[in-house]
Amino acid sequence: MSAFTFEPGTRLDGRYLLKGRVTDSGGAALWEAIDETLARPVAVRTFHPQFPRIRDVVMAARATSRLTDSRVTRIFDANDGAAGGDVAYVVEEWVSGQHLGELVADGPLEAEHAAALVSEAAEALAAAHAAGLYHLHLSPSQLFWTNSGTLKVMGVGVEAALVGGQVADPGRTDAQGLGRLLYAALTGRWPGPDPTMLPPAPVFGGQVAAPRQVSPDVPMELDAITCRAAFQTPQRGRAPLAAPSEVAAALLDVPRAIPVPEVHVAAPALAAAPPADTMIGRYDRYEDLLPPVRRDPPSGPPRSGRGRRAAAPEPMVNRALVAVIVIVVVAAVGVGGWLIGRAASAPGGPLGPEPSTSPTDTAPEIEQLAVSAASTLDMVGSEGTDNESAPNAIDGDPATSWQTQWYTTADFGRLKDGVGLVLDMGAPVSVAEIDVVLADVTGAEFDVMIGDQPDIAALETVGSSAGPGGEVPFELDEPVEGRYVVLWFTQLPPDNDENFRVHVNEVELRGNS
Repeated sequence: MSAFTFEPGTRLDGRYLLKGRVTDSGGAALWEAIDETLARPVAVRTFHPQFPRIRDVVMAARATSRLTDSRVTRIFDANDGAAGGDVAYVVEEWVSGQHLGELVADGPLEAEHAAALVSEAAEALAAAHAAGLYHLHLSPSQLFWTNSGTLKVMGVGVEAALVGGQVADPGRTDAQGLGRLLYAALTGRWPGPDPTMLPPAPVFGGQVAAPRQVSPDVPMELDAITCRAAFQTPQRGRAPLAAPSEVAAALLDVPRAIPVPEVHVAAPALAAAPPADTMIGRYDRYEDLLPPVRRDPPSGPPRSGRGRRAAAPEPMVNRALVAVIVIVVVAAVGVGGWLIGRAASAPGGPLGPEPSTSPTDTAPEIEQLAVSAASTLDMVGSEGTDNESAPNAIDGDPATSWQTQWYTTADFGRLKDGVGLVLDMGAPVSVAEIDVVLADVTGAEFDVMIGDQPDIAALETVGSSAGPGGEVPFELDEPVEGRYVVLWFTQLPPDNDENFRVHVNEVELRGNS
């Protein structure tokens, strides 16, 4: 029987009833199914008879079934088809919940919860590596937060066998995968080369942006850990993280949110006992550390224990003391009224001669703003874009310039939607005026954007220019606050008879810091 002839209602080995196909690619299919013997939901993986790695997958599944870490999805059964008929299959634990891609669909997790989530995954993978099992293909869809409030890593051992191939250093590969998951949890973007359901991470100067470049709220320590794992680059004198155990150890030092202590009030409802299959891991020590998302779906993980504390009972106040206070207040009001009446009959009005007044609230003067750094923003890739010349646009010398690479057409050779010049102010500022000096050639079209993240989707467009070269001034109707100012070019002017590119000689910003 071929996996491609299976359909809902097919029963395997007289026990596993297939309900619906979840995924199907490369000769292997994953099904939602029911184990009719134990009356429980399961996931069943089936194969086409010609799938070349059936035996490898079944052997990996059997090895994974011996792992005792509850954060790894369990393997219940595996048949290579040799002894049990012509059907090969693997039966796995069915996981109900939300994977990481769904958790960050409406915004990244808070930093401490992102760290806790990936720390648990790193510990689970470290245990698998100790047993000689690897993942090698971590993605957001394989890190789950279950409906019962536990973490699950899917595909350990099995995914590597399904894809096949060899890697030189499995430890480093999985450490890099964990770093990418941490990047996704912190930013909502995916920094890996393979596409996922998440938007790709932005690229600055030919390199994927660090988490803090995407979201300035990311703590510096987590930013460094992410880069050491995801990009395998040293940070602050510390070597890259070369194994899941090293990622787990690094994340142990990250401060965790302190659960709000329980406050007993009158006749509270008793909390239900945790489910029997609650994960044994660090979440049993940080019970309130559940990864909240920016939305509040009914089935999603609960938010952190940062809610309002129950109000303490009001202390009893001596009634005699209250009476004394009331008498004093009434007397004071009476005396105050008598004094005001006398003042009303005095020369100069109720309170005597009016003092001279002078305005004290004046609008702050607009001043030139200092730019901390300049870089290139290229969402597709910046091959040939001169990122090193970006500081020329803010050096005060109009004889120097930042420029894009050459293209054969004004629309970037139809290779990309645009290229940007990013001005980092170092901290949020209030921008009122912008002067852009281009090469004296017509044809450039660009938008001016301001925001707190160097990400096109998160920036506010405050002005546009279509055509003119030379000096292009912008005076905003209202000052706009933000840390980053981006010139996003969507059309290039001619640079010679055959090619197109833009030159930005100088940019000046005025406002208030």
